[in-house]
Amino acid sequence: MRGSCAGTPALGYPLASGDVRGCGLRDGETSESYGLVYPERPIWEHIHLPAYFSIETTIKCPARCTMCPRPAVIQSRHNKVMPEWMVAKVLDEIDWPCFINWEWINEPLCDDRIYGFMAQAKAKGVRNWITTTGYLLSDERARRLLHSGVDVVVFSIDSLDAPLYEQIRKLPLDRVMENVKAFMAYKERTGSRVDVWVSKIQLPVTRHESRDEFRRVFTEMGVSHVQFPAYRLRGGAMDREAGAAMTPDKSECYFIENEMAITTDGSVVLCPCEAGAWDQPVASIANRSLREAWFTQERIDLISLVRSRGLRAYELCRETTGLPE
Repeated sequence: MRGSCAGTPALGYPLASGDVRGCGLRDGETSESYGLVYPERPIWEHIHLPAYFSIETTIKCPARCTMCPRPAVIQSRHNKVMPEWMVAKVLDEIDWPCFINWEWINEPLCDDRIYGFMAQAKAKGVRNWITTTGYLLSDERARRLLHSGVDVVVFSIDSLDAPLYEQIRKLPLDRVMENVKAFMAYKERTGSRVDVWVSKIQLPVTRHESRDEFRRVFTEMGVSHVQFPAYRLRGGAMDREAGAAMTPDKSECYFIENEMAITTDGSVVLCPCEAGAWDQPVASIANRSLREAWFTQERIDLISLVRSRGLRAYELCRETTGLPE
């Protein structure tokens, strides 16, 4: 599910409720509190706590997406599911404006605890986001989801061509569409204000499809936003089909400065976009606070590198190829 299902503010994804810039040190703390070494030009004022979390509470997923390196990545996981004490630790330590995306490279609806986790987050004033294929969204799950405190539901659907969709996701499109239609109908009957999106990743095998027709189908269902995020290669079987390098030459990265991705083991990944970084965690919330796991020397160094020399100075970004939005 993860990777290109995610987006940037430019694509309209929800931001944290409030301004996280400047949210960093507590009163009385200094950079030395975290053992951090900064470049010659102070950049602390430009670094802030994560705007959102991507939390993987289970490694399960019924899809076998051709563009996803998940089968290889999850081999390193010790926990099949994230311990509840670890989720409680995250919620207890969040004391700044942010939201939680309850998935990473998994299907969140495989974990029946997810509804309770979102209710707990909501009680703390933390916004909830969930991205799903919709394949597992039965009537009972739809009811529980809409009453869980979720704010945004994103359906990741890559094509309306059934054979092509099955080729990509290894799931039946007819069941997915039936579930989405039933969910939207139930949402309308209950008067729910949950925001519903559909995300169509721009894949090499689907770039010929009409965006207008795709948008029309879901708009007529009542979906509030249809988006077409870029496809970035991350180690999946579809990598060889994409084109030339597409990393922009810019001196900032939304993801390394805003997204805190946490695995079922509690490992924190520095770059949530590229599979090459996923087996090299920089910290663990199992033995460090959220702040300590976020403000690492590795993150400081990478942000400094990107800001001073641009994204292409980072090896994983420089080698990234794919299709633009």
